[in-house]
Amino acid sequence: MPHPKPVAKVNTDGWLTRIQASDMMGVAIDTLRAYERKGVLHPRRMICEGSAREIIVYNPEELARIPHKRRVDVPATPSPGECTARAFDLFDRGKSVREVVMELRETVSRVEELHEQWRDLGGNEIVIANGTRARIEACLGPFTTADELAQHIEEISAIAASGR
Repeated sequence: MPHPKPVAKVNTDGWLTRIQASDMMGVAIDTLRAYERKGVLHPRRMICEGSAREIIVYNPEELARIPHKRRVDVPATPSPGECTARAFDLFDRGKSVREVVMELRETVSRVEELHEQWRDLGGNEIVIANGTRARIEACLGPFTTADELAQHIEEISAIAASGR
């Protein structure tokens, strides 16, 4: 299988990540890889700003030439407001800064800035890993916010206190 070529004096500003390209075209990532193998797509490797991690990016002009069954109108680059809203939603759902960086493909410094803004606007401070969350929910029931978790604990405490 051909590997994406390293960026060699190619301006990749505005190019799309695999996830963005998949969303925009309404196809699976495996479909994009199949186009690569057929030589239809010629992605490049790019180093993420602020880390040594490489990502694959696609030329939007090349993507536009590929026929596909359905197209999802997703902007190539989300607006700052869309990025902020998505980050706040992920933080509300208990995602860590690390998980939000990976989901949104933003820099750590940008996501940390968004996390601070989210906290300043009343966001919860509690982040629970998925495995731990599942164990807590098995004991107390499902919850989405720290307030709901506290309510479950208060209810169980009241039941335990009344049984004494």
